[in-house]
Amino acid sequence: MSDIYQQLGIVRWVSHKVLDPARCNLMVIGDKPLDEREGQLLSAMIRSLNLDDVHITDSRDQIDAMKPALLLVLGDNTARDLLNTDAAMESLRGKLHSYGENKTPLIVTYHPGYLLQNPADKKKAFLDLKFIIANLV
Repeated sequence: MSDIYQQLGIVRWVSHKVLDPARCNLMVIGDKPLDEREGQLLSAMIRSLNLDDVHITDSRDQIDAMKPALLLVLGDNTARDLLNTDAAMESLRGKLHSYGENKTPLIVTYHPGYLLQNPADKKKAFLDLKFIIANLV
């Protein structure tokens, strides 16, 4: 995989290296690596949050190791898997869920690939980003 994350200025953690858990406000998790366009869209979304300590992963181990203040889940498949539900995406969005034994707060939004194919839903994703900001305070 190309290092598109580094090119976009995003730190992507896929190893099991444990960093200072106090530094991770937001962790973003998805079910697959992003292509270049998806990575660019995700980068723009993250920049809009004005956070310096966002980590992206596709590993559940990183969630427990880094103990993020908030977990952002990209896409309905990953959300259903982490939340152990078969609920539809629309019913998962706009709510604060919790994940795992640590009860990590979790918010669900659309995967960037979905947003590129369905640009009309970018407005909903923007509302999800505002919901993130409200729940990081």
